[in-house]
Amino acid sequence: MVELEQKLDFAKNTALNAGEILMHHFGNLKNIRKKSRVDLVSEADLASEKKIVEEISEKYPDHDIITEEQDFIN
Repeated sequence: MVELEQKLDFAKNTALNAGEILMHHFGNLKNIRKKSRVDLVSEADLASEKKIVEEISEKYPDHDIITEEQDFIN
């Protein structure tokens, strides 16, 4: 149970850190591009995703990661 709580705390902290990046960009987006006809991606999306991947990779280096913007990261 302790391990599960530690993983949950890590996930919450990682999400909060990524959220800080998103809030920094809120209302101030300069680069938005289309991924598809109806799907957009901004520098905020990429920066927050990068932060999440960095934190997961540091804490769990053996884990594979599937992301929204970059797809699969090994």
